[in-house]
Amino acid sequence: PNVTTDPDEYDFMDDADTREILIKDVGGEGIDELLDGKDMKRENLDELHVRVFNLLVVRHKVQVGLELLKFLDGPSGWERISKIVDADVDRAALDGRVLDTTVRKVEVRKLVKALDGIMNGKGEEKLRGIWELHHKDDVGGEDGGIEREEMESVVEVYSKAVLEAFKVMGKKYIESIGDVKGRDWKVVGTKKHKKRLTKTFDRVTKRLLDVEQESPHRVRCIYQWAEKKHQGGEFDARHVVGEGGGKRYVELLPKITFEEFREIQTDVFKFLDEFGAGSSESFKEELLMNQGIGRQNRELWWQCVGFFTVCSVL
Repeated sequence: PNVTTDPDEYDFMDDADTREILIKDVGGEGIDELLDGKDMKRENLDELHVRVFNLLVVRHKVQVGLELLKFLDGPSGWERISKIVDADVDRAALDGRVLDTTVRKVEVRKLVKALDGIMNGKGEEKLRGIWELHHKDDVGGEDGGIEREEMESVVEVYSKAVLEAFKVMGKKYIESIGDVKGRDWKVVGTKKHKKRLTKTFDRVTKRLLDVEQESPHRVRCIYQWAEKKHQGGEFDARHVVGEGGGKRYVELLPKITFEEFREIQTDVFKFLDEFGAGSSESFKEELLMNQGIGRQNRELWWQCVGFFTVCSVL
């Protein structure tokens, strides 16, 4: 499809905009007649649903890419992936070299690969592009090894970009919900239901990574349990000579490669490969839990009414 990266052009929740975008991006022959409700047979409805679904997929891909760029363009975003970390400076000092610690330019090739991976890739491809974005060719080695703090940054950058896109798409979906039908098909409390859904959605997304998935803990486990070949998997304790001639003690942790990371991550933190499905499942479980609590409260209310009624009669 002919996709634009302008998010304003993808406000597909408005009827007029929906028609225009469907015709523009995923339309083709017959889409206008389908939208007008002419000859709405089952096969035509299925075709329309498929095209709308394809539009949503494209919209989500674009949103993920936009959120990655927004995150990198935020406070210290580009610095996070381009700066030389302290461990690399210390390693160079042991070899008698002095590294330029100023913020470097990000290679366009790596940025394009990261965007392509997170938008169109699956599992490994999504993470590999961001991993290579953090890897510095002149200090990271040919095997693609990076420091622990850089590995933690890879997971954070990826998770935040996908989560923010999930928030945008989720809230747009909630906003698009039509009138809520009650008994006898009467319209009931649409705004109230939307407000409740939004509150639940915000609660789920807020605690999804740090609380429900325990992301920081899992990332630490991945690094500790990975079979790292660099430095034999052990930390290297050395004294580094500073610029003034004085010595200081440093502990250099081994670097970790993408393959070593993936070997453990697919078992310990599989959620990263199924981020969208896992996030939606968490939202669904929260809704089911709220329904159960509401039903339980209603039953308790009626039980209390019955109890006090009997007591008043006696």
